[in-house]
Amino acid sequence: MSAFMSRLSPPRPHNPRTPRNPLRQRGSILVPAVFGLLVVVILLGGVQLGYLFYVQRDMQKAADLAALSGAQALGKGGAVGCAAATATATAAAQANAVGSLAAADILANCWRWDPVNNTADPRHLAAPGPGQGYNAVMVTINRTLPALVPFMGSRTMGVQSVAARPGEPVAAFSLGTTLAATRPGTLVNLLSAVGLDIDGTTLVGYDAGLASAQITPAGLLNALGIRFATDITVGELNSLLALNTVSLNDLLDAVVTVAGQGGLAAANVTLVNAIKSQVNLDALNVTLGSTAAGRGTSLFARIVAPDGASALNTSINALDLIATAIGVATGGNAARNGLTVNLAGVNVTTKVGVVEPAQIAIGGVGATAYSAQVRVFLQVTTPPINLLNGLLTFNVDLPIVVDLVAGQGTLTDLCSTQDSAGHDLATIAVTTSVLDTCIGDLSAGSAFSSAQRCSVGLQGKKLLSLTVAGANLLTVNNKIALSPVSNGPTPATLYAGQTSTVSLSSLPLGTATRQVSDALLAALLGDVAQQGAGTQPAMVGASLAQDLWNQAKQGNSCNPGAGGNAGYQCRNTLWKTAVQLSQNASSNLGGFINKQPNTGLLTGVSNLLAGLVGTLGDVLKGIVGLLFPTNQCATVTGLGLFYGGTESGCVNEIAKTYTGTPNSGSTLSNALLGVLGPLFNVLQPVLDSIGDAVLGVINNTVGLDLNRVDVKLMSLQCNGKGVQLVF
Repeated sequence: MSAFMSRLSPPRPHNPRTPRNPLRQRGSILVPAVFGLLVVVILLGGVQLGYLFYVQRDMQKAADLAALSGAQALGKGGAVGCAAATATATAAAQANAVGSLAAADILANCWRWDPVNNTADPRHLAAPGPGQGYNAVMVTINRTLPALVPFMGSRTMGVQSVAARPGEPVAAFSLGTTLAATRPGTLVNLLSAVGLDIDGTTLVGYDAGLASAQITPAGLLNALGIRFATDITVGELNSLLALNTVSLNDLLDAVVTVAGQGGLAAANVTLVNAIKSQVNLDALNVTLGSTAAGRGTSLFARIVAPDGASALNTSINALDLIATAIGVATGGNAARNGLTVNLAGVNVTTKVGVVEPAQIAIGGVGATAYSAQVRVFLQVTTPPINLLNGLLTFNVDLPIVVDLVAGQGTLTDLCSTQDSAGHDLATIAVTTSVLDTCIGDLSAGSAFSSAQRCSVGLQGKKLLSLTVAGANLLTVNNKIALSPVSNGPTPATLYAGQTSTVSLSSLPLGTATRQVSDALLAALLGDVAQQGAGTQPAMVGASLAQDLWNQAKQGNSCNPGAGGNAGYQCRNTLWKTAVQLSQNASSNLGGFINKQPNTGLLTGVSNLLAGLVGTLGDVLKGIVGLLFPTNQCATVTGLGLFYGGTESGCVNEIAKTYTGTPNSGSTLSNALLGVLGPLFNVLQPVLDSIGDAVLGVINNTVGLDLNRVDVKLMSLQCNGKGVQLVF
């Protein structure tokens, strides 16, 4: 059927394919070409971007290495260190860059990096403030790069890197007065230096377990349960330490625990009980730190460090820490009786103790450690002492405080030099003041109640009184403060763990104490001279004349009451002898005054004494030179046939010498000047006994060598926490 139908259907016309537009045929290749070019451009752009990325990464690596190298070369962070750091950074950038890098493309600068205080800059950089140094190097590299594809053009790229030394060099050190003689064991000698005499058997375990142990303030605080922020500042750390006072037992337990010697906890109890019994205290406490500059009563002096973290991680010797803590806990209560000296009726009682403990220093340049301040109290008394054969009487009551030694060491340089073995070094400048002396209203109780200089708040007291025939001639109510002998600064350069003994003075101790007693004597005589200026000379002159006459008679067996020429010659000889005795006494006093470096109230008295000596010389010439003398003592009349004069007349003639003054402008009479000589002769051995007592305390009780100081550098961290990239 289908075949039939197909035959019935009309045939379809032939419709050949119509050809395309010739123009459309010629442009048909552009589309794939455009796509191809786009792919090429993308590929070339990718190559360019990859190249730029590669170069930038290389530049950043060079900048990072340059900044790290520069920060390592900063040294102490001063201008010289900065110049070295920038030169090192530039050279490192050129050495580590791929391809040539001109010095003009590199900019290296020194800055102070402080993420706590420099918050205005996102990199935490600022110029160093007063007392600060550079601790960071910033390196900027700018480089113009040619294009790989010509039509893309050149491009300038810049990178920047900051490397810092967050923890600057820091040290821990201590200062102690050298012991004149040491005992077996380390801790027993350390405790002797703070005024304690503990049985060595009690301390043997500490020496064995802690001799080389080092602990950090961070470890100590953690063991005591005192929490602190990881980014604590130095100021916050000082405040934290100052606010925390702990018991000595807890502190000792913390030290032995951190040092890995927990077995010493029982020994701590024994040691603390021994200390309590010696200082008669029920509670022993230790304040950990201080916010105030200068000497204090805390375990650590005020920390002077670039940041809290470096201070917290400073190593400290465990035994030194224990000894210092015990010194702080006992304070001025470690005072003990010294010597009692009794010389020719002069009674000197002494008491000695540590009024201010040693302090450990932690920090950089400017950090200061203090030695213990050792004080002696002396009570010098005499019974009434007669002068001028009992006509004059004086007595002395001298409460005296002597600060034997107070030293300090200040860190002046660290980590800038090394010794031949490659050890980093630190330099500490040591100064001491020796024999700081005061006389006044003092007692054994008040002397050890304050750690301030004895001259602070010193009040006057009746020190000496002088009477004539039972009537008060003068009273010295005064206070006397003598300047100490200052030594240093003397530098000590050490490496970590080293102890150096610094000799500060070659002055013999006996000479030093003699200078103190001489200064006291000069001060007392000056008070006598000034307060006795208005004394009526007649009574004093008569008493002085009688005493001189009696002394002259004691040295001569002649009879001044004999008649004729024998009596005349005897009285004449005794008169000359008496005048010479007065002349010699005044000359001796004048010589003493002239030797004093500071005459104080005796200023000018030496010249007046010279005037008195001259007057006495004129009297001697008169006695010897007159052919027919006319006086009350020894006269000749009638061409040598008749002799006159009496003993009382001789005394009157001697007294006439003391009725006037050395010169018209003087308020001091010759009588008072004449008394000063004998008073000097009697007072000098009294004051010398003070020097003997101080020497005895130093040599036999305290056992310190005041001319030498031990400086110990416990630790020295020259790289802080290391150099690191911070931006």
